[in-house]
Amino acid sequence: MRQIPFRLAILPPRAEAGDASMTPADDNQLERARCRIIGLVKEGHTDKALELYRELAFSIENDGRIFDLATVASVYQIGAWLNVGAACYTSAMDCVVKALEHIASLPKKDVPALAMTAALLYDYALACYAINSRSKAEKSIEKCLSIYRRLIEDGHTEYFENIVIASSVITDIFRSRIRTLYVLDLLQKAVDSHKGEIGGVLADCIDALSDSIVTEAATLFAIGRYRTAVRYLTKALRLNRRVAGGFDGRCLTVSIRLAEALMHIPARKETGIRLLAFARKYAEEHNLERQLDEIARIERNEEQIQFNLLSFLKNIYT
Repeated sequence: MRQIPFRLAILPPRAEAGDASMTPADDNQLERARCRIIGLVKEGHTDKALELYRELAFSIENDGRIFDLATVASVYQIGAWLNVGAACYTSAMDCVVKALEHIASLPKKDVPALAMTAALLYDYALACYAINSRSKAEKSIEKCLSIYRRLIEDGHTEYFENIVIASSVITDIFRSRIRTLYVLDLLQKAVDSHKGEIGGVLADCIDALSDSIVTEAATLFAIGRYRTAVRYLTKALRLNRRVAGGFDGRCLTVSIRLAEALMHIPARKETGIRLLAFARKYAEEHNLERQLDEIARIERNEEQIQFNLLSFLKNIYT
C-alpha cells in the first residue's frame, strides 16, 4: 500500500541542514539534525536517513536534555515513515507511540500537530495491517481520515492530497462494507468539492481505489449481492469521471459492469439496459473491440434469460 509522500507527511524544514550532528545540544541543533535527515530522504538516501534517525533518537532519549516538543515529535514521525518504508513495522509503531506522546502536550487545535497526528495514524494503520492486526489498522485509518476531513472542512485544503491517498487503502483495510461505503461517501464529497484538475499521484491513487472497488463489486455480483455491487460501481464511476474530467475508457469499463449489475435488479433493469446501450454506442464510436465483446456477452446472457423465462411461462400456461 502507498505511503503518504514524505513531503506531505512531515513538518517542513525550518533550518539549513549542513553537516548537522546527531547529538544536538539545543533546539536549533536538533532542528538542523532533523533537516539533515529530511534532506537525505528527499535525495533518495533512505537507508542513510534511517541510520541517522536512529542515532538522533538514541541521543534524544539518553542525554537528558529537554527539547522542543513539536520538533521531537517530528523526528519520531520521520522515524515512523522510514521504518514503514523499510518494513520494520514494530519499530514504526514504537515511533508512532513516542511521537503521539509528545504531540499530546501541544495545543489541540494546532494545525501542524493535527496534520502530523493524521500522518502518524496512517503509518500506524499500514504497520498494523502488515502484521495482521486488522482491528487496530481499521481504528487508526478511521481516526486519520476524520482528522484530515476536519482540516479540509476548516479550510485547510492543502491536505486534500493526503486524504485521497489515505482513503485509497480502505478497501484493503476495512472488513466492513458499511464502513467502506461510508468512507467512500466522504471521499466523494471531498473530491467533488475540490477545485481544479486531479492528476499525478492523486489520479493514480483514485484509479487504484476505483480498481479495488470494481474488484469488490465483482465479488458482490458473483454472490448475488447486486444492489450493493451497484452502490460500489456507482461510486467508482463518479470517481473515474472526476479524474477524467468527462467520460473515458476507464469509465466505460465501470459502466459496463454497472449496467450488468443493474439488469439483475428488476426495478432498475431498464436503467441498466439504457446504460448498456450508451456503453455500446461509445465503444463503437471509439472502436473498442474488447469492450464491445463484453457488451455482446451481456446482451446474449439477457436474451437467454428472456428466452428461458418465456419457455417457462409457456410450459405453465399450455
